[in-house]
Amino acid sequence: MLNYAVSCGSLPSNPVAAVKLLRKPNVRRSVLDDAAFGKLHAAAEAQLQPIILVAYDTGMRLREVLGLHWSQVDLELGVVKLSAEDTKTEEPRTVVLTSRVREALEAQPRHIKSDWVFTNPETEEAWKDIRKMFRRACKAVKLVGVWFHDLRRSFVTNARRRGVPESVVMRMSGHRTRAVFDRYNIVEEDDLREAVKRIEAGIAKNSGVSGQDLDKVKGG
Repeated sequence: MLNYAVSCGSLPSNPVAAVKLLRKPNVRRSVLDDAAFGKLHAAAEAQLQPIILVAYDTGMRLREVLGLHWSQVDLELGVVKLSAEDTKTEEPRTVVLTSRVREALEAQPRHIKSDWVFTNPETEEAWKDIRKMFRRACKAVKLVGVWFHDLRRSFVTNARRRGVPESVVMRMSGHRTRAVFDRYNIVEEDDLREAVKRIEAGIAKNSGVSGQDLDKVKGG
């Protein structure tokens, strides 16, 4: 706000520009695996189920999902075409759909007067707020402190854990910078252990020496 005042000429300079920010970690680490999401999806109300499925399987942002039009959806090709106006980064993005998302969209009712994909049945307009529905679903399966946006983080982290190259995950999720992507790509100790297993498997495959042989060498 102070910088804006400076740019408008209301202030000669920002009086707090030299003040350092507190080093307070604010990265959320909530990630749902397939089992947890399955329970959440099953507990969700019928109109919420396809919305959270799209978010979990594609990594699309909440506003991208709720603002989806049928004109953006090509079920035959299995893609969603987001224009620069549709995305937070103001860059167009093609979202490839999983088979279960395609099935969920095919089952969605279409309205003559509306092009919205997800509509409030009471208004036949796009949903404005689904937070209460989402909280009810989380409460039903005892998920504490989970936000809708955590579904996007789950997509990024789960895709990376399944071996999808990070550059591809960034393209899929629409992250433009590495710094922002890293806030969504949660790395746990289990990821480090899995990485070591893959390294050991690669060593054994390329050298013909097994992990047990390596242990013997260390012991000798």
